[in-house]
Amino acid sequence: MIFYHEQALIEYFILITLVSPLVLETMDNRGNNRDSDRDRDRDRDGSNNRRSVNDRGGDRDERDQRNEASSSSSQQRRIEEEETTTNYRSQIAPRSTNITTNRVVPSSTNMVMERFYSYGTGGGVPLKPGGKSAAVVAIQENRDREKRELSHLNDRFASYIERVRYLEALNKKLQLELEHLRGKWGSETGKVKEMYEVEIREARHIIDETSKDRATAELRAKRAEEETLKYKDKYEILLAGKDSDRQKIDALQKQLADNEADLNLFRRRLADLEDEQKRFRAESQKLILDIQRVTQDLDHETIARVQLENEKQSLEEEINFLKQIHAQEIEELKHANLIGTALDPSNFFKHELSHAIRDIREEYEQLNNQQRNELESWYRIKVTQAVQEIQARRAIEGGPDSAREREEVKKLRIIVTDSRKDISAMRQRNGELENRIQELEELVQIERREGIQAANERDREIQELRARLEELGRDYDELVTTKSTLDAEIAIYRKLLEGEENRGGLKQIVANVEEQARADFAISGGGSGGGGGGGGGGGAGGGASGGGFAAIGGGFSSSSSAGGGGGGGGGGGVSSYSYSRSYRTTSGGQVISYVTQQQLTDKKIPIQKERLFTSDELQSYTKDELYLAILGHVFNVSSAPRFYSSSGSYKFYTGRDASRSFHTGKTSDEDLTDDLTGLNDEAIAGVYQWLTFYEKQYPKIGKLIGRYFDSNGTPTKDFTNVLTSVNNMKKKDEDKASFEQKWPPCNSEWSHDTGRRVWCTEKSGGIEREWIGVPRRYFDSLTKVERCVCIKNSDEQDGRFKQYKDCSPTSAECQILD
Repeated sequence: MIFYHEQALIEYFILITLVSPLVLETMDNRGNNRDSDRDRDRDRDGSNNRRSVNDRGGDRDERDQRNEASSSSSQQRRIEEEETTTNYRSQIAPRSTNITTNRVVPSSTNMVMERFYSYGTGGGVPLKPGGKSAAVVAIQENRDREKRELSHLNDRFASYIERVRYLEALNKKLQLELEHLRGKWGSETGKVKEMYEVEIREARHIIDETSKDRATAELRAKRAEEETLKYKDKYEILLAGKDSDRQKIDALQKQLADNEADLNLFRRRLADLEDEQKRFRAESQKLILDIQRVTQDLDHETIARVQLENEKQSLEEEINFLKQIHAQEIEELKHANLIGTALDPSNFFKHELSHAIRDIREEYEQLNNQQRNELESWYRIKVTQAVQEIQARRAIEGGPDSAREREEVKKLRIIVTDSRKDISAMRQRNGELENRIQELEELVQIERREGIQAANERDREIQELRARLEELGRDYDELVTTKSTLDAEIAIYRKLLEGEENRGGLKQIVANVEEQARADFAISGGGSGGGGGGGGGGGAGGGASGGGFAAIGGGFSSSSSAGGGGGGGGGGGVSSYSYSRSYRTTSGGQVISYVTQQQLTDKKIPIQKERLFTSDELQSYTKDELYLAILGHVFNVSSAPRFYSSSGSYKFYTGRDASRSFHTGKTSDEDLTDDLTGLNDEAIAGVYQWLTFYEKQYPKIGKLIGRYFDSNGTPTKDFTNVLTSVNNMKKKDEDKASFEQKWPPCNSEWSHDTGRRVWCTEKSGGIEREWIGVPRRYFDSLTKVERCVCIKNSDEQDGRFKQYKDCSPTSAECQILD
């Protein structure tokens, strides 16, 4: 309120300074008019002739004066149009006007100043009766026109005088307000001073906080640069890893092509061997049939031989019987010969019978020998043939060449089986590597996007901080400038309030409005109750005081309702809020705003609690926002719509907890579940590794109420079992790492020509050490797999390690043939 009154006083003083000469001149003209009334009758006759002679010169001077009065009147009219319109009507009637004209006539020796008086009540220049010349008519018309203009100007001047009186009354009212404000000057000034001191301290505090924020922003920018470099290094490492993986993939593809070529060769050789086996099998069947036939013939011949032997035995018995008979007959003949004639027939028949028996015996023996020889020769031939056939069959089935071929076929079969297993393993490994490459490419893309996003975010933050710093700097400069301006204005107002006094010449003019001014002042409450309206030029509680302020312009308003009404027409005011303040200068110009410490505190990002989702709620996040859960942890995967949208390859995981599918890789209803029942610790640990991967790549936004977390977000027994399995696998991995650190794996290779080869070096198994060791077989009871490890000579007595066959106990390399 103090600033309003002081500014109004300044502008009032300026206006009085401009109006006072005109008022004094008007009062002088009124005095001259009274003198001219007294001398009018005396000088009228004597001045008629001289006025006629000098009328043109006087007319020019009158026109000059009228032009000045008209110019001043036009200027005053513009001022009146800019000021507040009043309902005052002039009570001054048209009156006679005495115009005094001073004319200076130049001369070569002196100057003569003549003073002419003209008086009239409506007439023009008096003329002598008689004929009118053209010059006289022109002069009379000119005088009539000039009198009309002068009458009009007099009316306007009277209005101007009334306006001056109104302003004097207004000045009186302002003087009363000034007196009232002088009584309150000390307290209000102290309050303003204290207010500005408090605001200046707050501004300084904010500047300090801004400096701290600037330092923090610079540290964040520096940290962002370091993180960018770190991400760049990681990106380069990933690129290098990608190149090495690409080389490995090329080598594996080449090895796969070689294995496929070898497999095709083995298949062709196996087909040839199978054809040869079929041929050998047909020949074997034929030979078996021949052997069966020969065996049958041998059986028949054996039966015939037995029959012949029986016949031989019967013949031998018959021969013995005949011998006995013949011997008996010979004995009888001998007795007869002894008894009969002198001829000894016994000798004769004895010799004949002997010869006959010998002939029969020889013939029988010859026939028997012939049959025996034929039978034996036929039997030998058949046996030889059978033996040869059997030997041939045995040679085919069990000969050295056949055994070698069978061994080679067996090895080829083993090789083909191993090759098929290796091909399946390589294909599986190739698929895993391709998936890993795809994941790495995705990671690279994600890292690249995150790096670009982080760089953009850092640049944006830097720009925002710079803009904020510049804005705060401008606010600070404006605040300092405003402070200086306010200090200067306060000094000016103090000087005006202490040095200016009421003008005594105005007291009589404003005496008639003093009571009205006091009443207006009482209604307006000293201008304080309607400050918000007065500053705006028309507030409801401002009254006459508010109207006066609006006419002058400028203002200062203080309102707990943000100064809306008070800041409109009068150029603004002070708006007081809970967390921010703004100031407007008394000239109605620029607004200075700054944020308090409370507002800076309010700008801190609140810590958000994790949200708890139900299964139905999670299923709704499959379109615009993409959520998925793993082991009860919910992640926002909206940044990767390529994989998790309705057209992505991992769309089955969106909107649900499909933890089991992360192990099986299947997308059936039995696998798209969070139930891990039946999986071993290794499988559960693998699913937990996926959880770790998602925690690194995507923002975690909450938990899923169900199997792993209850309605309060507390882990359930199932999640505790998952952690137990993870810890068990971690312990197993640690034990395995400890075992491999003590007994590293061997290097191994397989070749078609030489078979499998294992050997030990100082870096075999990826374990660098100072000793080499020897290869030994070790059977892992957990995995039920036998593998090769390198042991020291001091561990030779350990019963878990077995020596390879046909390999030196001290050799660092072994060739495995089986």
